[in-house]
Amino acid sequence: MKEKIKELFKLNQDKTFYWFEWVIILIAHLALLKWILYALGEGAILPTEEMILHFTGIAIFGALLIRICAYLAKRKYLQKHKHLNKNFEHVEK
Repeated sequence: MKEKIKELFKLNQDKTFYWFEWVIILIAHLALLKWILYALGEGAILPTEEMILHFTGIAIFGALLIRICAYLAKRKYLQKHKHLNKNFEHVEK
């Protein structure tokens, strides 16, 4: 009985972590969208140099966001399929 309770608690912890991870990713995407809309809306008023900096920052932020999401998805997949990882340990080294 104690093992079942521990297993259920572990499942809830995993789901809570994934939910928290999802919320952080959602907030980051919404912040990026807000920044894009700001840059497009104020584009006629801002100097060219400032617009170039805005779009460079947006590109860097977007690239980092994509990289982080890919890393989290890969980590989640590898944790879910641990039995498959044993055959391919030599590939990643």
